[in-house]
Order: sequence, then structure tokens, then C-alpha cells
Amino acid sequence: MSAIDEVLAKHPDTRQRMERQSLKQAALADGSASNSKRVADQSGQITSMQTVKVAASNRVEAIRLDSFDVIELHMLEPWLILGMGTTLYCGDNGIGKSAAALWTAARVTRGACWGELHEPANVLLLLTEDAAGIVRPKLEALGADMSRVYVVVCIQPGEAPTDGTTYLRLPKQGGELAKLVKANGIRLVILDALADCFEHPDTNKAENVAPVLTLLNRLSSKYGMAVIGIHHTNKNLMGGAKNAVRGSKAFTDKARQVVSFAKTDEGYGFQVTKTNFAEGKPAWRYTLESAPTSTPGKSVGIITTPVSDNDLDVDRIMRQSANLEDEQHSMDREVLDWLIEYLREGPAKFSDILAAAKKEGYSIAQLRNAQQRSSNPHIESIADPTHSGRGQRRIWQLPQ
Repeated sequence: MSAIDEVLAKHPDTRQRMERQSLKQAALADGSASNSKRVADQSGQITSMQTVKVAASNRVEAIRLDSFDVIELHMLEPWLILGMGTTLYCGDNGIGKSAAALWTAARVTRGACWGELHEPANVLLLLTEDAAGIVRPKLEALGADMSRVYVVVCIQPGEAPTDGTTYLRLPKQGGELAKLVKANGIRLVILDALADCFEHPDTNKAENVAPVLTLLNRLSSKYGMAVIGIHHTNKNLMGGAKNAVRGSKAFTDKARQVVSFAKTDEGYGFQVTKTNFAEGKPAWRYTLESAPTSTPGKSVGIITTPVSDNDLDVDRIMRQSANLEDEQHSMDREVLDWLIEYLREGPAKFSDILAAAKKEGYSIAQLRNAQQRSSNPHIESIADPTHSGRGQRRIWQLPQ
């Protein structure tokens, strides 16, 4: 018997504790081995499933072109494609972009469109500028079947449906939009304003814009519907209508059509300035008018029926507007320069400045505008300390 055995024989409790500890460690070792095997087996199964999934999704084949059906051109209105992708309605504020989209929406609900859609159909609105309660009387005034008009609503817990917001974040919520389109048989979607529905707000970056237009183009094709995105122009109009679209060039690159709106001498007009589906650049003119609502004494603005106008050139109108603005800026600078030179001789009463300005052909409005815009140096307008009569007399001066 070893020395350790002799000690353990004298202390049986110690022997029992050591035996129990040994058995426990052996069990743990067996369990660890079993767990490792089980994890390895599961990992192998997952890897195998992933491999099968990747293999299925990455199947690549060469298919003969004549296996695909020919896609014919489909139009909803003479300027609006149906099931062919997104159309941008682009222009400045207050010239009828949204009103033109609602005019078509009302016709869709009645089955009264010029193109292929002659049965009443449903419309879906994504409204981020005007509230639903503002848009409703406009569509009612246009004779829309209101039972066919739906509004996207994002509802927070505890909110009533009509209290929710109408924002969607695209392309992140593209799946939700597709479900709404499919469930409600939508044939026209209007996003007003389009840029407000972007998941990433910086619309100057192509990587934020392109995925949204790609999504909308795909939904348009899949569900055979028209998509109108209301969008704004930038301040640089010298490049014409197509290049005046605000934000990334991806707006015009990815949109299937761009319809540009402008104010004309006779009223308003729009022109197809980018398309792959029509020859030339067809244009239409219209006017804005007031229409009564169901509320006595209340009216809303709607557009008249657009009339074809082959002489309308939105590109020319925009470039001309840009030239006029340049001329106005040049004149404003001329008046300001004259005024600064005049005041370099010292402070002067406004009445004296006005008399001298009129001799140069400048108006009182141009003088006041120049004084308000002056910054370096800023032209000060102060009360005349020598005047003691009724009223107030002003003195203009350069900083002392």
C-alpha cells in the first residue's frame, strides 16, 4: 500500500470526496466531447443548407432571346407610361405638378384615361407635403371615385389610422409598398414629394437615389402600373429642363421618363424632356382654375384639361428665365455699385440720393433693394439728427 493509500485509509471522507470529483470531471469531459460533436454536426448541416441555398440562387444559364415575350409600349396618358417604369414630374413650386398628377388620378378611378386603362382602377398616394385632408377635396372636385383612392399611412402603436404619417422609407420599406400595391389592385402610384420618401435624405448622392428609382421601376413593371414621382428643379436652369432636376443625376438616369413643367406667357405647360418611348419632345399647355368643394364658400385649385402644343419648348423657357435672372442680378449689382460710389463722398439724405438715382434711370425700389442687400460694406440707414419737423427723414451712409 502506497503512502497516499495509507493516508486515505485513515481518512475515508477525503477518499469519497476525491472519487466524486474524479467522476464529475470524467462526466464533464464526456459531455464536452458530446456537445462538440453536436455543435459540429449542426454547423455542418447549416453550412450544407447555406451551400445549397447559394447554389440555387446563383444558378446562371444562357437563355435564348426569343424565349422572352416582346414587351409592347403601354401608355396611360399621351405623356405617361403604364407598367414601363417611373415618370418624374419635375418643375418649380406652384406650377401644377401635383395638380396634373391628381387630374390623372381622378381619371384612373373613373376609367377615363386616354391610354389602355379604360376600366376604373385604384390609386395609391404617398403624401409628404400636403395632408390627406387637403388632397381629398381636390380629387372630389375633379370627380374622382373616392372609394378607389388610397393613402399610405404608417401607424405607430396607439395611433388611429388617420393620425399616422404618410412617410415610407425607400428602398428599405419597398416590401411593404409592394404588398399594398398587390393587396389593393393599384394601377397608379403618386409619390408627392418623391425625395421625401427616401431612406437616406442626401439626394445628391447616386447611391441613395438609384436604388429607389430601380425599386419603383421594378414595381411598375411587375404590377403593370404607372408611377409618378413629384420632384423639384434646382436653381441652375442654364442647362435646360432635363439638367434642372434637383439632386443626383441618377434621378434622370434611372427614371424612365422626365416630364418638365414651366410657367408660360399664356399660363402653364409641360413637356416630355426625357423618354425612350416617344419621338421628339411632345408638349401640352394648361391653366390653373378654382373649383368649388362640398364645403359652401370653399374652393380648390385644379388644372384644366391639357391641350397639345407643338410650339411649347420648356427647355427654351427655362434657359430664357435663367438669362433674365442673370440680367436682373447684373442690374442689381450695377445699382449697388453706383450707390456705394455715391456715398463715398459722405452721408446723404435719402431724398437727395433718390433724385440723383432717377437721373441715372434707377427706381426707388431698386435703391431700397440695393441698400437691403448691401453687406461689404453695409449701407446704414439712420434717422437724420438735424431734422426737427414732422415725420422722419433718413440719412444713408457707409460705415464710419
